[in-house]
Amino acid sequence: MIERIKAAWLGFLHPEFLEIQDPLTGALTWKKFLLIANRIVNRFKKDEGDISLLFLDADGLKTVNDMQGHLAGDLFIQKFSRAILTNIRPLDLCGRRHGENGDEFILLLPGIHPGNAERVAKRIQEVFPNFSWGATSLKNERDTLKFMVDRAEGLMYVQKKQKALMYVQREQKAILNI
Repeated sequence: MIERIKAAWLGFLHPEFLEIQDPLTGALTWKKFLLIANRIVNRFKKDEGDISLLFLDADGLKTVNDMQGHLAGDLFIQKFSRAILTNIRPLDLCGRRHGENGDEFILLLPGIHPGNAERVAKRIQEVFPNFSWGATSLKNERDTLKFMVDRAEGLMYVQKKQKALMYVQREQKAILNI
């Protein structure tokens, strides 16, 4: 609650702040992320450098909100965002996309090869294990930021479905062993 009051007060004093940074998490707002990330992607298309994108989605936020309330959900999201922001470089971009639950973060990683993007995700998972992710990179000059986000989101959902299937299989096995 105090974080929301601080954010509201900061927004009152500096309304431009709310257009740049998500007050709950410290990540860029989706609008600002898109503006900056599109410029970077377009520059990397010309320079033909490596650039990767990670799509991160917290697992279990809806359950936390339903069982413990939205204040607990806010703390969950803050913990997730801290794990992200402390494990990326200063030149990496982190944006929060307000999806169904507001638990989606997209990272643009300039100069990072796709294999190294996976290492970034795993480093974050060491601190905050409850999330699914998808990684992609700029494949060719026809790629756009939107296409990269959509591709990484699709890969994230594949991982999320695999986790759900593993959970169901564990539950079935436990029931059969009773």
